Amino acid sequence: MLEAAHELAQAVNSKLRPSSLFNMKTFVVVQFCVLNLGLSVSVSAQPPGSMLWKFQAEPIPPDEWSGSRPAYIFSSPAVGGDGTVMFGAANGRFYCLNPNGSLKWRYTAGAEVQSSPALADDGTAYFGSVDGKLYALNPDGTLRWTFPTGEIMSSPAIAKDGVIYIGSRDNHLYAVNPDGT
Repeated sequence: MLEAAHELAQAVNSKLRPSSLFNMKTFVVVQFCVLNLGLSVSVSAQPPGSMLWKFQAEPIPPDEWSGSRPAYIFSSPAVGGDGTVMFGAANGRFYCLNPNGSLKWRYTAGAEVQSSPALADDGTAYFGSVDGKLYALNPDGTLRWTFPTGEIMSSPAIAKDGVIYIGSRDNHLYAVNPDGT
């Protein structure tokens, strides 16, 4: 038991995921409490394929032609270095969730957000919208800048030098500097 606790302590100290030390096929809770090493660690795991949480985007408000409609989530999520999860939805909102699935913040764009986000090293989130703009949001969800294009349904890519590349329905591929120029 002491050897296992020491191995676990080494994994934690080397920033490895402690759960990677175990081959778990069922729910397992392992707790080591080794006072002479000054270690107290809890490791838990869900059964493979189990849902940790789910989030439902707010519905699209009714308009003069139709009632309330679901806000489909077309974009693939991006996961930040802090574990936050970011994605866009058909209701024109861009969401940032905490690692536990709770809402951290949301930003309202001018139209549907079908684009998957790209995250820069400084935490800036870039995404396109059907409103014809490339958006750059600060890590706190505030707007940094927008860049006008045609409708955007594609997803941005960020080069090593920070340039953002995005395709548009106006038949152009844009290369935009990190400051929006």
